[in-house]
Amino acid sequence: MRRTVSIVAGTLLAALFTFGPVAHADDAVTLYRLVDTAAQRLATADPVAAYKWINGGPITDAERANQVLDDVGSDATAHGIDGGYVRTVFENQIGATEGIEYTRFGQWRLIPPSRQTLRPTCPSHARPSTVSTR
Repeated sequence: MRRTVSIVAGTLLAALFTFGPVAHADDAVTLYRLVDTAAQRLATADPVAAYKWINGGPITDAERANQVLDDVGSDATAHGIDGGYVRTVFENQIGATEGIEYTRFGQWRLIPPSRQTLRPTCPSHARPSTVSTR
């Protein structure tokens, strides 16, 4: 799991530096906070996947995802940040998390885990809220 999170976090960082605005030296704390929050979000994929696996929940939830994307886009625009860019970053984050969940489901179909092995966390506690950098 830690390796998967590292790979996905590295990919997100590469995308931020390739396609996003360049961070200045005085923004280092904000950048670290952003990366830490992204890594925390990815770390929730395993417990959320376990919860969905045990309870028969779907991996994707287009309605919820669209609401989150609309909210972060609006919040970004309200703070003078390109809402489309922020929406794309969060859309990629959701896609990465879903990718991890699909991977776990595939693994669990091949080698079914015991309920004790999974120890799912309630999704409402597993998903960190959007963190303001202000």
